[in-house]
Amino acid sequence: LKSSNVPPMEPYRRTSLLSSSASEITMDSLWTSMPIKSILDCVMSISEPVNEWVTPSCYGTGCFVANPRRTEIGSLKGESLCLCGFERTAMSFIKALVTTFLKYVSPFFALMVPAIMLYGFAFPWEPAQKALSKYENSIAILAGVHYHASGDIETRRNTYLIIRSKPLSSITMGITVVSDGSDEVDEHEGGLVGALISYLFIVFCTWWFWFRGKPHNKSLQPTDSVGG
Repeated sequence: LKSSNVPPMEPYRRTSLLSSSASEITMDSLWTSMPIKSILDCVMSISEPVNEWVTPSCYGTGCFVANPRRTEIGSLKGESLCLCGFERTAMSFIKALVTTFLKYVSPFFALMVPAIMLYGFAFPWEPAQKALSKYENSIAILAGVHYHASGDIETRRNTYLIIRSKPLSSITMGITVVSDGSDEVDEHEGGLVGALISYLFIVFCTWWFWFRGKPHNKSLQPTDSVGG
């Protein structure tokens, strides 16, 4: 029996795949109803540039969406596909790596820099005295020591920061002594400002990670009960 009130079946709905009429199963309906289209849409969206940030919209997945066009890029079995967890994982890893590096390397250099300076004053390096003699009225601070041995050849390089008072300026001098007799002296203007900024940053990181007092949360502190 055929009823005239029954609307015709739409060829682009998923129910058309289950229809007994094979003529209604077209390539367009097959393509739009298969999960492969959603997967390809997701893959194509990865290459799109990330231009703006939005609030979390992947419900129940715990990740955020970097591009609003990735919010609903495809539907597979009624669930939204979220391909933005990698960005959050990468950013978290980089942040943890930088934080760990600064936390443990900063105090090491904060102690090493003054130790090297004191070593340079207490034990002057004889090969460097001739090059430093032309700056008698200046302060020569040992800023770095490098030693390298390759076979029978030994190389040592000391870096000095020379501070002049009249006028106030600085010179960075590198003195390299090789065991085969090929010595080298190079110098260039400047270096004091960069050295001060670097050391202040190291001291700040040391204080921040090791000596900074943690903020107190008053809401977690016990309160005296009122009443009898």
